[in-house]
Amino acid sequence: MPRLSTQISGIAHNKKLFKIQQELEALDITVTHPQDGLIFSQTPWEQYEQDIDLYEAIAHTSFHTIWSESGYITAELAQQILYAMTKQKPIVLTEKITFSPEVDAFARETILARIKMLQIVNLPELEAAELNFALKNMPAKIDYELSPHEAVLVSSRTKGHFRELLDSAQHLHVQYA
Repeated sequence: MPRLSTQISGIAHNKKLFKIQQELEALDITVTHPQDGLIFSQTPWEQYEQDIDLYEAIAHTSFHTIWSESGYITAELAQQILYAMTKQKPIVLTEKITFSPEVDAFARETILARIKMLQIVNLPELEAAELNFALKNMPAKIDYELSPHEAVLVSSRTKGHFRELLDSAQHLHVQYA
């Protein structure tokens, strides 16, 4: 069986997040993000680089993990979920989700239409054996049955996200030049 890998995105208290990260790594599941205790970026360039790394990790890891102790999904997390869907990645949620008011109708409706395909796994409450069983028995791919229109829209929105980050970083660079 190939080694599993994931990244953890979301809203969490650092101590709990890093405890789960250590537990996953003890189960031989590689956690690519967060790395070295870095969750928040200091500059627009760091944010841009961090998001590039995160989206590449979503595309190449075994499954995408959304950590939110209250199930609260921001627009940024919703975009990551949609991107993971286009890559047919299993998505693990730590709680039943609740959307932030900033999440638009397209993202909310697209995710809710496929909510039964997402895995809700209460990571902090599971024993190691339960966690191991839950994560290692997920399918390698999930066809979320996105329409071509939905897939193109998700791709466009992802590219738009990176254009906005790049614009903000370039604007900052011009101000200091």
